[in-house]
Amino acid sequence: MFNEMFNNSAKFTYNADNNKYIGITDFLKDHDKMMTYQVHGMFVTKKGQYGPSGIVILDGFNLRVPKHIIKAIEAIRNDPEAVKLVNEGHCGLKFREYEDKSGVIRTTVDFVDVWCIRASGLIQ
Repeated sequence: MFNEMFNNSAKFTYNADNNKYIGITDFLKDHDKMMTYQVHGMFVTKKGQYGPSGIVILDGFNLRVPKHIIKAIEAIRNDPEAVKLVNEGHCGLKFREYEDKSGVIRTTVDFVDVWCIRASGLIQ
């Protein structure tokens, strides 16, 4: 497990040992879709049922995110400055709906800067 979570030089400082794995749909049953959530780390696991799976570490949760987010996760993990900013609490996650090619409304995530959002109280 640790080899997959930390398979490169990215070192996140948040202890996610007791986090619960959860998908977006289940997470949003109890959490506000309009809020920005602080990101504490991220990784890609190769053991997902349907292949590689992107995981974003939030307070108490390891959130499974859509496959198209994997490239962003890998880019952040491979950038020492981005990892430093995540560890300093400057990375947030927001939810966004979009319409897929079949016309189905889906939910994805975006990484956002939280420099100013923290002061407004809109981050959890």
